Amino acid sequence: MGDWDFHLADYWDQRTDAVNRHARRLAQVGNIERIAACKQIQAGVLRGMDRFADLELLKAAVCMVDDLYEFVNDIVIMDNALLDYLAASCLTFTTALRERGYVIHYVDENRFSGIDFIKLGPCDLFPQESQTLACL
Repeated sequence: MGDWDFHLADYWDQRTDAVNRHARRLAQVGNIERIAACKQIQAGVLRGMDRFADLELLKAAVCMVDDLYEFVNDIVIMDNALLDYLAASCLTFTTALRERGYVIHYVDENRFSGIDFIKLGPCDLFPQESQTLACL
């Protein structure tokens, strides 16, 4: 399946389209390989977290949430591979943060104009992803 041990931010860095790239990579393998890859992703995220003190992890959390917010607004393909990737990477990260006693509170104040559809935020448009992220 390949190496899934990246620098922590490389699991979700929106500047490099990381979430979409990695989800597409997962989409190209069978279920058994995908399960193994997700376990490698989870282990890689946890190893990445071990390399940082709590203050740096909190800064990484802000970057992750911002990157995921941008991703959800630019999302290209919605499928099980994406949901599996988000659970393996981002849910693992937020769960480990919670176990350390931290909770992410993220407020994004957007003002949309135009048709009602545009007035919906990403949590309204993509409730399954928001639930998978477990950080909203």
